[in-house]
Amino acid sequence: MSSDTDPGMNWLLELHPEPRHVRVTLSGHFRVNALREVWTDIFTKKLWRQDAPIVFDLAEIEVIDLTFKDVEETVAMLREIRGELPGGRLIIIAGAAVQFGKTRQYQTLADLRRGLRVDVFKTEAEALQSLIDA
Repeated sequence: MSSDTDPGMNWLLELHPEPRHVRVTLSGHFRVNALREVWTDIFTKKLWRQDAPIVFDLAEIEVIDLTFKDVEETVAMLREIRGELPGGRLIIIAGAAVQFGKTRQYQTLADLRRGLRVDVFKTEAEALQSLIDA
């Protein structure tokens, strides 16, 4: 799916049975304002469930000029979402060094807000293994 407000960011939502999770594959240019549309799409399709963690795959997205304020804004979105499903789990696969660093900032801020577990991995294999081990 492509965002109407920012055609530079696209996403694909898929429910995977084993290990059970919802895969969100982002591509194009990352934009914070389009991320809200991604979450709306997830909720509209009723994919956010206690038994199906959300896995964001950033392998195909370009993250440039992402400021600390942008990271704080994404955490604010997470705070709103937390009320929809307390105790849910969010996993981020961020292989590139810049992506990994920014997502670790996100993880740290999210941990301070409590209520939703956020894990960051560099590879898909690590992320999927964490789902199997959970």
